[in-house]
Amino acid sequence: MKENLKKLQKIESKERILNVASRLFKKNGFTATGIDQIMEEAGLTAGAFYAHFKSKTDLLEQSIEHSFKFSRHLLLKDTEHLQGEEKIRTIMSRYISTTHRDLPEKGCMIPALASEIYRGSNKSSELIGKYVNKWAELMIEHITRDVTYEEKKEIALNLISQAVGTILLSRMVNNSKLSDEILVSSKNYHFFQDLNPKI
Repeated sequence: MKENLKKLQKIESKERILNVASRLFKKNGFTATGIDQIMEEAGLTAGAFYAHFKSKTDLLEQSIEHSFKFSRHLLLKDTEHLQGEEKIRTIMSRYISTTHRDLPEKGCMIPALASEIYRGSNKSSELIGKYVNKWAELMIEHITRDVTYEEKKEIALNLISQAVGTILLSRMVNNSKLSDEILVSSKNYHFFQDLNPKI
């Protein structure tokens, strides 16, 4: 009984750490966020960190996976009844939003940590690649144009790249009219057209 309770407590503690780390990494960056800060906000001692993670890099890698599950849930919430391009537009409109731009700690890990992930571990890059592929496959299912699978994937990757780039750039020029214009132009340009693969 005690062993089961300890296992449950360990799982709960790890979940708290991942929640806090994901939020702080996205808000402040990986380098600027310390282990002590994460553990303090999680309500745990710094010494307990290594009972759950091998290193800070290991924490980042697990935080990426953890964050992606949360992001996917937010993007797909209440879209079960949607099909085709309407579903794609809904998902993309949620991603390209002022809320996502202004609250990186609640958003996608990719634009929040783009430069640090690029310079980070191979595993981090692999996790990003798997997530992008899953995101693309989801969109491919709802592209209704009579084109090949390869062309559908091209459309999906084009839209994903634009969405991530839009959030990244809009944050870089935040608190300005231009930032809002970047969001609006991105939505208007691709996501509300007919998803032509040759755009």
